[in-house]
Amino acid sequence: MIAEPAEVRPLTRRAHEAVPDEGGTAFPELLLYVGNACNRDCFFCCIEGSPDGWYGEFEQDAPARILSLVEPEARIKLYGGEPTLSHGHVVWLIRGLRAAGYRGRVTVFSNGIQADHLITILEADPPSDTHAGSDCYLNPHIWEGRGVEPIPSGRRRMLERWADQNPDRLWLSHDDVLPVGAAEDGTTRPDPEGDSEAPLPLPDEKPFGGRCARCWPTVRSDGRIHACAFAAEEASDRYTLGHLGDTSAEALRSARDEFLRWIDNEIEPRATAEGVLPCEVCVRSARAMTEAESSPKLPVL
Repeated sequence: MIAEPAEVRPLTRRAHEAVPDEGGTAFPELLLYVGNACNRDCFFCCIEGSPDGWYGEFEQDAPARILSLVEPEARIKLYGGEPTLSHGHVVWLIRGLRAAGYRGRVTVFSNGIQADHLITILEADPPSDTHAGSDCYLNPHIWEGRGVEPIPSGRRRMLERWADQNPDRLWLSHDDVLPVGAAEDGTTRPDPEGDSEAPLPLPDEKPFGGRCARCWPTVRSDGRIHACAFAAEEASDRYTLGHLGDTSAEALRSARDEFLRWIDNEIEPRATAEGVLPCEVCVRSARAMTEAESSPKLPVL
């Protein structure tokens, strides 16, 4: 049981510090994606998480294959959807990474609604003398009820009490909302009480300074290795870097470098010219490429 403290400190918002690219083939950071099944359907979700979303488990040999792509003390981030919906599999995956020799931190992204399952995940992987343990970044819009229904008060108190007794394990995530996925048509939603729209409070500055976030690769549980964490549900081959198990770290690095050259040379200049965020141009361009490649070709007469 968690003892009730006299006073609980509020959670701290923590920015996601960029991991520098120092060359080599092993990656200093990797993201793991278990699908977009979620217990919420927020109108700003970049991967369109919902109760109707999909969920997939990583295969038995996935931990070792993942570890072949990263440095032993790299950062691994795990997200969905909502990872606590499959908390047993998440615990298995983290333990598999540890058994394979991973010493870095595992960061789970969650909405905190299933507070007990989230605590189970974190308590299964505490920091130790051999590895950095796990922590969690909570969605700040749901935590504070900004534009969406807030986390139930009892579950919020449960997490606050746990965080008070386990410093540096629970944080509030960044405020950035990108116009992809459910937020592709803007960051407002219909007001159920009328015809007006309820805006989502956004930070004054553009997400990631108005540039591409340059995410590290995302390994989906179906084996596809994706170039962009925020567009993980986009099917275009433009985002496919390879597949887990048949792609070496060196090949993956080469594919990512090619993707980033496309961002540097085409996407960001076009976004600047249009006065929009690069992710809008990126998704639009990738879809157009896919449509062009799939269109039937007329015979040359």
